[in-house]
Amino acid sequence: ISQNLKEKLEQSIKMPHLRVILNCIDNSVFTFSEQDKNDNILKLTTASRLIPAKNTISVIKLFAKLRKDFPNLYLNIAGTGSELEKLKNETDNLQVSSFVNFRGMLNAEDLCKLYQQSDVFILLSFYESFGLVYLEANACGIPVIGSNVGGTKEAIDDGVTGFVVSLDNENEIYEKTKLLLGDKALRDKMGQAGKKRVDENFNFINLGKNFEKILNKLDKKDTE
Repeated sequence: ISQNLKEKLEQSIKMPHLRVILNCIDNSVFTFSEQDKNDNILKLTTASRLIPAKNTISVIKLFAKLRKDFPNLYLNIAGTGSELEKLKNETDNLQVSSFVNFRGMLNAEDLCKLYQQSDVFILLSFYESFGLVYLEANACGIPVIGSNVGGTKEAIDDGVTGFVVSLDNENEIYEKTKLLLGDKALRDKMGQAGKKRVDENFNFINLGKNFEKILNKLDKKDTE
């Protein structure tokens, strides 16, 4: 599902003849809408399984720091998992629990509504084979921030649909997130660029065409 994963498989188990078909989303479900946004508050959103590999605790720490710059900022956390209680305890320790909303596991329609109500999406995983949630958020018209690992660089067009940041550079993560939260015009520009990119390149029609190309090549080899 990504060039990065293809290279890892080639190196680790010596699989020849691998082909990449990038992940796609249902952009009839994940769509753009501004009708539910509240201009008086800012919403930072993350969505994933709540496990150590997804590094949600770093998002909470970042949020606590950003609250000093944006007193009207709130954090939505969608998903559930083994780290849930630990993450809730961290919001208490940082005294931001009143501003953090743990949304639990959401179906696609409710997740879309959450994206639509948000201003910036962020996920700082230690590894992603691709990162489908970045496409979902982009399809809903919001910019995204992801860590420079795995296939994230293929899901995010850095500087165009959002930012790809280094987990080793906390200041960079803070500054890029602060930049987006403080600049509505930039958020709108990146969000619309993200929507356009997903609509044109990462929909189910593209997925079917990519499978068809590979199957046609296989059929051709069989007849030869």
